[in-house]
Amino acid sequence: MNSFTESGLLFRFSHRAVVQKYDEHRYFRRLSGSGLKGVDFLVILDKSQLILTEVKNYRIRYKEKPPTEIYHILNHPEILAEKILGKAADTLQMIRVVNKFYRKSRMHNLILPLLQMLRNSRFTLHTRLFWVRAEDLVKQGNFKFVLWMETETAYPDFSAEKVRAFRQKLQNLLTENMLGIEFEIKSSEDAAEDWIMCEVL
Repeated sequence: MNSFTESGLLFRFSHRAVVQKYDEHRYFRRLSGSGLKGVDFLVILDKSQLILTEVKNYRIRYKEKPPTEIYHILNHPEILAEKILGKAADTLQMIRVVNKFYRKSRMHNLILPLLQMLRNSRFTLHTRLFWVRAEDLVKQGNFKFVLWMETETAYPDFSAEKVRAFRQKLQNLLTENMLGIEFEIKSSEDAAEDWIMCEVL
């Protein structure tokens, strides 16, 4: 399994998933200056589905009081929804930009057929082929967005019922998006997924 730490959470991805952690990738440094904000993880599952995965951890860490930001988000889920939709759109744009950059390279065009022949081997992890495959899956419509969001069951000034209502409102806002993207909200308290596991640190 591939393991990554993000926002106080430990993620373990199954062998079926090929994962790129966006902010550790060299393209992040190149494209962040242009204002594009990518998701935390790009995941290609079984070579047939792209999963854009963004992580938000609103648990109370280190026994501190819930910061003002958490209550602001809980009371205004539309703010978080707007940020998530923006990241989704930016990530799709980033995938197009990276592939456009590659296609300008003669070397890329020469070696791509070879990489595609090796796609069922360990060379699946090759960076160039990952981005090419990601773009193909977007064009085919074989992709979705997962918001991995950890919250407390309740907060000192925010009941469990309100937390559930917040999650439902956020899900509705994301579902009603105009980007044509399937959105899911997941957490470590949901039923286990066979491609990803999460542990709160």
